[in-house]
Formats: sequence, structure tokens, C-alpha cells
Amino acid sequence: MLRLISTPVRTEISKIERKLGERADVVRQTFMRKQRLHTLYLLLKKREIEENSLHQQVTVVKESLSGLSKEDKNILEQGKRYDAASVSMQLYADRVSGFVDDLHGIISNIKTNLESPGSPEADQNFDNVTNAFNEYKKYFEASQISLLRLIDSAETMLTRSDRESKTNPWIAWNIQFSDFKVIYQAALDKSSSQKEKMEQLRSLDDKLTKHRQETSKLAEEMRLLADANEKYLAAINDWMALNEERDSLLNNQCEILTANSGNSIRAYVRRYADASEFINLFRQILSGSRFQSSKLENIQVKLDNSDKPSTLWRNILSDLELLALFDANRDGIKNKPETKILCEIGFNENDIDKILRFLKSDNWINLSLTPCKSIPVFEYRSREGEYIPFSNASAGQQATALLKTILQQSGPPLVIDQPEEDLDNPVIQEVVEKIWEAKKYRQLIFSSHNANLVVNGDAELVIWCNYRVANDQSRGMIAGEGAIDVPEVRNAIKKIMEGGEAAFNLRKEKYGF
Repeated sequence: MLRLISTPVRTEISKIERKLGERADVVRQTFMRKQRLHTLYLLLKKREIEENSLHQQVTVVKESLSGLSKEDKNILEQGKRYDAASVSMQLYADRVSGFVDDLHGIISNIKTNLESPGSPEADQNFDNVTNAFNEYKKYFEASQISLLRLIDSAETMLTRSDRESKTNPWIAWNIQFSDFKVIYQAALDKSSSQKEKMEQLRSLDDKLTKHRQETSKLAEEMRLLADANEKYLAAINDWMALNEERDSLLNNQCEILTANSGNSIRAYVRRYADASEFINLFRQILSGSRFQSSKLENIQVKLDNSDKPSTLWRNILSDLELLALFDANRDGIKNKPETKILCEIGFNENDIDKILRFLKSDNWINLSLTPCKSIPVFEYRSREGEYIPFSNASAGQQATALLKTILQQSGPPLVIDQPEEDLDNPVIQEVVEKIWEAKKYRQLIFSSHNANLVVNGDAELVIWCNYRVANDQSRGMIAGEGAIDVPEVRNAIKKIMEGGEAAFNLRKEKYGF
């Protein structure tokens, strides 16, 4: 049954499976970026508190200084502004340097394209191919020249001193900042009676400057990761969409099978019907936690009873992700996230605490990429408007429905061994009528003992077998072959096949001869 719906779309399914693997890698990469963004956010919050503390300490020391002139105090106050400006200048320089590194990477890619372009020599008789190759080469060469100019421009801007300091703000700032540091240090040295406080202030200033520079780099990294959450969400949505696409392909084939069976078989895809792989991995993750693993089965129960299983599945994953990313040591166990869906499934506070301890980001991502599988469902129409599981139908009912369905399909040659098994004679005649129609679209090859299939199915070629040596049932051979209008073939059918004479009489009544 599964082959009937999977074979026609086997190529498409294989493509989707490959894409799922590729998209899973993208999900993992974007998740790492999202994780880094979250870490940076928390780290910058912490550093903000540390910076405020350092700044307050500097302010207290400055206010305690005595014996300084108003001018010297103003110079000390300006130190904060100069430090902040220095951090900004360093940030600008770092961004330009980072962009230059990116340009070098692009140039490396260009060189690869120019060194192994795929020469058009084999197609030199085609002018369009040669012209396209020349444009290809010209484009990359021009791009390389433009990028090298940008790199040279950046180096001139940041490092070269061949421009006058007045026209190069980077050099001019370095001079200005160095000059101020001299004045600032002189202001500190004037209060020799408070040498200890001066040294303390100098140390705090250095710490604050270094702290701001490091914070600036982290903030820049965070800026570059600003879209990490959106990209992760897009990647996971694409991955789930591919699963939905695969299910839709199979469901379309289910609808075709249902139609081909004349609705005697009802086939459809039940989505989110098998979470066993997910539950087993979850159980492994919680191994050693003394978690009542039977509660995990409630996930499948809830999905089976949900009107919107896809929404429920996403909500389950969202709750688990919150727990995986939560750090009890950092945030305090009392501040653990609310997990409404997991509680509705039947997990209590003790269960949630165990998940918190064992579910971490590294095993969470593998769990999130373990799909809740969809299952094709097959039912048999027991009476009008009523269906039972196909497996509960009798062997005859199953055989009849399947044979009629298969004979409705077009495709490559169809080979069936003893199609008459489990079929009674009235049904055989119905099958014969299906054979007449099916022969218009595909070749049929049957191995059969039923004369009605052969004779009234209008077989174009009949082949019968025998043993090479009498009573030797291990060495067979083809005893004869031919069309049913050949006397020798008719005699073989009457002799070998049960009901052969009756089958020819039925054919005679049908055709009048």
C-alpha cells in the first residue's frame, strides 16, 4: 500500500529529503548565531552594571581631590569625553578593518573563478559561448580591480601618513588624543599631596577605558547578529515547510489512490501521528533524571486529540526551547519560564525542574530537528459511507480492492503472481473488465491458474510450463506459447487450467464464436 503512494513521487520525495538535510544544517548554524546573540545581550547587561560601578568610583575619587585648580578639574572631567570619543574612533576603525577582511575573502573567490573558469575551447565553434566567456572573465577582472581600490582606500584612510594630518581625521585624532593625555597626566601630577588617590584615579581611568573598548567590540558583534532570531525562525519554518510539502505530496497520491479504487479504499495522510522517534530521544536526554518517562507518551495523546496538531507541536517545541536556554544559576530557579503547554500535557513542577537540569542547548537543537512523523492511513469501505481499518478487512476484500485499484493505474509493466487468490468467481469477472481497460495503458503480466483471467481477459500471449523430467519438480521449462486463438494453446488451457472449458464457453457467448 505504501509503495502505491510513494513510488510515483519517489524522485520528488528524494529531493525533499536532501533539502531537509541541508536545511537542518542551516537551522543548526542559525541557532548558534541566535545563542551567541542571547549570550552577548546578557553579557552587555552585566558589563553595563560594571561600567556604571567603575564610573561611580572615578567620580568619588575626583570629588575627593583637593588642591586642584578649576582648570585642572575641567581637564579631569574632559577625560571621560575623550575616552568615549577614543572608543568611537576605534569602533569606526574596526568596522573598516572588518569590511576589508570581507573584501579579501571576495577577492579570493574571484581569483578562484579566474584561475579555473571552465575554458570554452571545447565549444570554440559557438560564438555565443566564446563571447559569454569573455564577458565572464572581464566582469571578474573589473570586480577585482574595484575591490583592490577599496582596500587601498581603507589603508590610506587608517594607516598611511602620506596625507597631511589636517586632512586625515584618523591621524589628527591620534595627535589630539595624545596631546590631551599629556595635559591630563600633568593635571594628575599637580596634587602630590594626594599621590595615592591620583594613582587610584589613574588605575580606574585605565580600567574604564579598557572596559569601554571591550564593550564596544562586543556591541559591534551584537549589531552584526541583530537578525539572528529572524534568520533562525525563517530557517526552522523552511525546515517544517519541507516536511509539510512531503506530506502534501503523499496526501495527493492518497487522493489519487482513493479515486482509482472507486472509493473502496480511503487513503489519507494523518499528520503528526508518530512522535515515537522524538519521544525516544527525549527519554534518552532525561536518562538519569528519574523522570517518569511514561508521561512523555502524553505528547502523542495530546497530538492525536488536537484539532490543530501543527500549532500544538510548535508550542511544545517553544516551551522546551525556553527551558533549554534557561540558566538557573544565572537567573534563579524561581524565575524559570512559564511552560503552559507542557503543564497542559501533564508535566508538573517537579518534571519541569528535571527537564531544566538535563535539557541543554546542544541536545535541544537535535531534539527540535527530530520530526513528529506523518503516517499514511488506509481504510476499507465496509458499506456505503462506513469505513474500517484496511487491515481489518477480509483477505478477499483486500485483494479485490487492491487489484481494482492497481488496474486503474498507468505506468510500467505490471507483474502479479496469482491475482485470483482470495477472489471468488463473480469478482473475477469484474476484474476481467478492469483488465480490458488497463491493457490500453500498460502491459500486464500475470502468473495464474484461473482460466477466466486468461481467456476472457483476452490474453495476447499465453505461456505454460512443465517439468523436464516427469516427477522432477526442480527442473522446469517452457512447454509452449501462443495466442488463445491457436488450437494448441486452447487445448493446453483446457487441460491445465481449472475451468478452462467453461471459460471458453463464456467467451463464446460473449463474442458469438
